[in-house]
Amino acid sequence: MIQHIPAIFESVFQCTLDMITKNFQDYPEHRVVFFTLLRAINNYCFPALLRLNPKQFQLVVDSVVWAFKHLGRDIAEAGLNILIELVRNMEKSPEVANEFYKTFFMTLLIDIMGVLTDTFHKPGFQLHATILSNFFRIVASGLITVPLWKEGNFPDNQTYVQQRIMFLLTRSFQNLTPQQVKTFVDGLFKLHCNFTSFRSHLRDFLIELKEFKKTSNTDLFLEEQQKKKAEKMAAEKERIMNVPGLLYTGPSSNINSYSEKSQGVNNSVS
Repeated sequence: MIQHIPAIFESVFQCTLDMITKNFQDYPEHRVVFFTLLRAINNYCFPALLRLNPKQFQLVVDSVVWAFKHLGRDIAEAGLNILIELVRNMEKSPEVANEFYKTFFMTLLIDIMGVLTDTFHKPGFQLHATILSNFFRIVASGLITVPLWKEGNFPDNQTYVQQRIMFLLTRSFQNLTPQQVKTFVDGLFKLHCNFTSFRSHLRDFLIELKEFKKTSNTDLFLEEQQKKKAEKMAAEKERIMNVPGLLYTGPSSNINSYSEKSQGVNNSVS
């Protein structure tokens, strides 16, 4: 299919985007299937994306950003998953990765920080944390070998990203002290290798924000809640298995079998 992807893009990509990006409500079925298609191409025909011209590839990235900013949970999650898989594919293609990072890394990082710190996208917190831990790992490990900055002079990409994120957070959340912001950003670089600690660090920071203090933050703990529920169900199943008589699978199955056979005989007679 790789050779056919450009033709598919020419036929359906731009016109579908024109339909679904005018607002967040129209053509819901087109939205879902559009991002299903884009995710499938990214997963199974990734080399085809690399063959797109710069304008078309920019449209792909813009579509992913538009998706994860969407207020609909299914669309937002589709966009976040595509981004996770796109970056993973780029890591496997070092010959093009630097160009991708140079062009899109900071924009994507800032956009993800944006949806993380608003109060409309809390259900995506787990995926936000996954993307950010990966982004900070990529920077801290030196996988990006080209400078990310376009102006000024910095000793390395980590220093640039650190200062850029601190500036944006300080400007956006004036109730935070410079020390709070610095501690948070330093933690992003120190904890990226331990996802549980990284996620807790993000969550603690969000709860401190004035905007989040006014709302319920249960979505930020969704992963833990699901884990506890699964553990509770597993424990209950084990308890039932260990108590004689609670799990009854004996004669009832024979009765059902006999009933089915009898029904079959009756049908044959009639």
